[in-house]
Amino acid sequence: MSPLKVTCTQNFQTRLVTCFIVTENTALLYRRICYELGIGIDKDENKAFDYYQKSAENGLVNAKFQLGYCHANGIGTEVNKDKGLELYNEAAGKEDNLAKINYWFQKAAEDDNKVALYKLGEFYELKGSILEDEVMAFEFYKKSANQGFINAQYKLGCCYNHGIGVDINKEKAFNLYKIAAEKGNCNAQKSLASL
Repeated sequence: MSPLKVTCTQNFQTRLVTCFIVTENTALLYRRICYELGIGIDKDENKAFDYYQKSAENGLVNAKFQLGYCHANGIGTEVNKDKGLELYNEAAGKEDNLAKINYWFQKAAEDDNKVALYKLGEFYELKGSILEDEVMAFEFYKKSANQGFINAQYKLGCCYNHGIGVDINKEKAFNLYKIAAEKGNCNAQKSLASL
């Protein structure tokens, strides 16, 4: 594949993607992240899942990681924690590539980029993977949530609700779910209903 310089209007993509030349397949991965999170484009988790699946089939490690996350959390598909863990571990088996992915998210997070901070939270939240660190996941979600990133506010609520990297605090969980729900996060709305 020929190299492709990616330019996007979104700050996250500009900092993360334009800082290096990427292949077309990798550039499309970042578009998939945009579909998943609704960055500069209508949110479409089913489309994001399909793109992650195609890229994972083409051997893109980060796509395999993200596909595992989709399976584990029911993003664009039914929840299948076993399949999610299997894909996480396959991606982690290619440790050099996963280290590079982590490096670029870390670089973007150094500028306090709320989406990169959120994605690092996802990295560290992985159950059963070599990257698992609930305290780090909590910290990255908190930094992103403090910048107003809706998905991070929801995930931070989950951390408080389930004791992920922090002591259980149902009041803080409720408040964070409420903030994210009011901004349209469907998972936060469901969590509020069941709290």
